[in-house]
Amino acid sequence: MPQTLVVRRDGPPIPTDAIVLPAQGETVWIDLLAPTESDLEELRKTFKFHPVTIDDVRTYDQRPKLEEYSDHLFAVVHRLVVNATPCEVESDELHAFIGRDFLVTAHARELPELTTVFSRLAEDQLLGQRGPAFWLYLVSSRLAMASAIEIEKLAAEVESIEESVFEVRGQAILERLLHVKRALATARRLTSPQRDVFAALTKLGSTIVPDNTAVYFRDVYDQFVRELEALDSQRELAGSSLEAYFSMVSQRTNEVMKHLTLLSSIFLPLTFITGFFGQNFDHLPFHSDVLMWTGIASCVLLPAGMLSWFRLKRWL
Repeated sequence: MPQTLVVRRDGPPIPTDAIVLPAQGETVWIDLLAPTESDLEELRKTFKFHPVTIDDVRTYDQRPKLEEYSDHLFAVVHRLVVNATPCEVESDELHAFIGRDFLVTAHARELPELTTVFSRLAEDQLLGQRGPAFWLYLVSSRLAMASAIEIEKLAAEVESIEESVFEVRGQAILERLLHVKRALATARRLTSPQRDVFAALTKLGSTIVPDNTAVYFRDVYDQFVRELEALDSQRELAGSSLEAYFSMVSQRTNEVMKHLTLLSSIFLPLTFITGFFGQNFDHLPFHSDVLMWTGIASCVLLPAGMLSWFRLKRWL
């Protein structure tokens, strides 16, 4: 059911549940939670919104963007949501139509930040006089701060992986690294265009977004710039951790190959000695007991001598 707040110049805000056009001297905020087809059709007929924007509200898979029409703006903003196990990034979309005297918001799931601003506006008459663009700023600022908290969760996961990459072995740490890198890429893909959206709102300078309100959007723009910088830093740390992991795997492989090579080097002369003296002939050259004991001694002393030489060369 739509939540509508009618704000009048000479009275307190009035909450209703109807989709209505603002009358003379009124501004309205209509909030649609999981709007039905009938809600969208009524919205289109009442406000004459372009069918393309109505289709965008219907699908909820839009990239953050800002579109300008003759009498209103259409904006799509995302709130990041980080799932812990496995580390994944999802988002809640907020679709907003901003006019001179109306704000229409639509979202598929409950957004606590939007509900807080809506309730605050219903109780504060002075805040209601600031206009729809300022209301959008209040919501966007809270959504940006909520996304920043989620990005901090990603930073904590990256730090945890960085600390454990030299301690934990096996596929588990590699899976965590790949999950967090994918999550960081998704978060950046959603955050970067939002920075551009609010950069455009700060420079719009129209009757829909007055200059004195556009200044406030600079704060939201700065928040998304900081979030992007944090994401870039975390991506570099995750990449460094992945390189360190592969370096450790390569080092362990080299250690195994080194020991196998040294072991083969020790057994190579022993194989020659045992093969030579193990030939099945009656009369070998230098056939005597002395040569037999010499061969046995060589099998004992040669490995010991080679191991000592390897340690002297610091190959072991």
